[in-house]
Amino acid sequence: MLSAIYVKGFKTFARPVRMPLSGGITAIVGPNGSGKSNITDAILFALGEGSPSLLRAGSMDDVVFSGSESLPAAGAAEVTLVLDNEDGTISLPYKEVSLTRRISRGGETEYRINGSRARMADMRAVAGEAGIGRHSILRQGAVDAIVAGGAQACRTALEEAAGLGVFRRRRLAAGRKLEQTAAQLESGRALEAELAEQLCKIEREAVAAREYRELEARYRKLSLAHLYGIATRGLDGLRSRLAEAEAEAARLAEEEGAAREEGRRLGEEEEGLEAGLREVERRIEGLENGLERLRVGSSRAERAALRVDGARDLDVDRRRLVERIEGEIERVTVELGRLEEGMSGLEEEHAWAKGELSRLESLVSRKRQEGSAATARRVEAAGNLRVLQERRERAVSRLGETEALGDEDLARLATVREILEAWRAEPRPAPSAVLDLVKESRGLLRRQAADADRRRGGLSSLIGRTEAEVRALRVSEGGANGKRLYEVVRSRPGYEAAVEAALGDLAGGVLAPLSEGIRFLSGERPSERVVVRLDAGEMPEHGTPPGRPLAECVEVLDPSYEEVAARLLAGIYVIEGTTEPGWSAPSNGHVAVTREGLRLTRTSASRPNEDGEFVREARLAEEEARLDVLKNRMGEELYDLREEISSHSRRLDDLGSRGEALRALVSRTVRAGRLLASEADRRAKRADRARRLRSEAEAALEGTEGEISAAEL
Repeated sequence: MLSAIYVKGFKTFARPVRMPLSGGITAIVGPNGSGKSNITDAILFALGEGSPSLLRAGSMDDVVFSGSESLPAAGAAEVTLVLDNEDGTISLPYKEVSLTRRISRGGETEYRINGSRARMADMRAVAGEAGIGRHSILRQGAVDAIVAGGAQACRTALEEAAGLGVFRRRRLAAGRKLEQTAAQLESGRALEAELAEQLCKIEREAVAAREYRELEARYRKLSLAHLYGIATRGLDGLRSRLAEAEAEAARLAEEEGAAREEGRRLGEEEEGLEAGLREVERRIEGLENGLERLRVGSSRAERAALRVDGARDLDVDRRRLVERIEGEIERVTVELGRLEEGMSGLEEEHAWAKGELSRLESLVSRKRQEGSAATARRVEAAGNLRVLQERRERAVSRLGETEALGDEDLARLATVREILEAWRAEPRPAPSAVLDLVKESRGLLRRQAADADRRRGGLSSLIGRTEAEVRALRVSEGGANGKRLYEVVRSRPGYEAAVEAALGDLAGGVLAPLSEGIRFLSGERPSERVVVRLDAGEMPEHGTPPGRPLAECVEVLDPSYEEVAARLLAGIYVIEGTTEPGWSAPSNGHVAVTREGLRLTRTSASRPNEDGEFVREARLAEEEARLDVLKNRMGEELYDLREEISSHSRRLDDLGSRGEALRALVSRTVRAGRLLASEADRRAKRADRARRLRSEAEAALEGTEGEISAAEL
């Protein structure tokens, strides 16, 4: 019940006005222009009316007091409806409920219920519970419009006056919320499927990454071991070459010592020869001096002979002395020639000795250089070996870091999987709650539920009978561990009886080698009657009688049993009948069967007493197909029933709680999706880092191989 109206700044109400509405008030009277209609406009304004024309204004700014000669314009218009709730009509825990609407001159609107901010829909809902709405105000000509509008307009007005419009609006709102909830639920399910697919993909990628890391670790270990072996072999070769170079240097040092000794000896001989040469030169010089003196004495003697005619003896002595001196001169000349020849030979030997000494010195110098280079290469190889070991340690540490990153990826994937599992475990809203919530459709729901129970019971009994028949047909399935013949050979449609007549008991036999088949038949599996040997001999060769080979009428489901099927069906033919033109009794070794199941040999004709494995298998396939059809039909009918039941409205509280639950589920799903996306980004970064580490390791290994190759050269 409306107990008071509070108006401030609305139209002509410049000052705050409180109008109490006690019981018994039927009309508000006053002169024209006093503001009587503004009171009804204020009630409509407070109830959320947004049309300026219905408020008798050009725009919403016109409902704010625009000022007068004595009063300034108001900044906002505010109307409050005070409702008495002593009888508890309104579902709020207050004895008095106030509904306030305030609009500023800029068009900003504010709604409050008992001072708390609210929505316009909440305001209208509370007013509707109190029985106040648009229908509560009838303007001039409204009654004539209702009467002239016909039965539907009258019914609408009466329903609004009776309060049924509130329930209709609630029902429509509940239906919209239900549709939104269903759409959100479907979106959540689609998101769940997408996340599950992404999770499977990520799991496969994680497995592939783990395998890749294992292979990469093996590759690195093998590569490092290979490089270590190469480096070790290269170092051994360098050591052996260094030992050879050192031995060669020692040998050359010995040769150098011998050459120096030989050079010293040759020097001593050269000095002795030079001393002898100087002695010969002195003797020659003495002889030349003596010869000169003799020449002087000879000239003097000649002059004396001229003076002394009788000194003939002296002349004889002079000639003898001259001859002796000349002989001595010749002897000395010969000796001097011999000495000169020996001196030239000694000079040649000395020159050769000097050349050989130079050659030996250069060879020793080269060998020393080679030894120094070998020592440097050995030191360099040792340094390369240390570098290799350091790189190996760094590679091992990087591998451990990569494996740690992989473990972190797996841990994060496990966290995401737990979130998805928890989301899947969340309870879903039960559509059967509609039976207790919609009062208008209670009888219809009960009838639909009973009808659904009857149809479900009929379908369940039919499915039960069909499953019993299927189980009866499957009684003979408990055979040996090997496959049965009818499981690997399937007859074409229409040839089941012919194949059954041709194979007989072999149709249900177990495919096994002879030794295992004897064990099946001897006592371990006494239920087995026939065993088909997998190790049978070659197929028999016979002539070709009239008819179609039975092997063309079957399909071998397992290619590994094609040879067995060919051996079993060899010599068996399908004929259309015993009256076929050109037909004759099968020759020895041939068997003829008809599509009706008649078996003909050269000496007999027979027909199976009961259906065999292939016929029963065909019946079983038909029954299973019929069972699937029944189950699908039952599922479709149950789905239709659920759709019919779910089409009714639910309570607002239940919808609110379910909406909150759904929002929570969607929020968790979105978080899980973001977590998956971030996890995928992290994993991509880690994969890039792992690839970069691998590239660095490969580059380091290639550089090391090049260094080792250079060291070997």
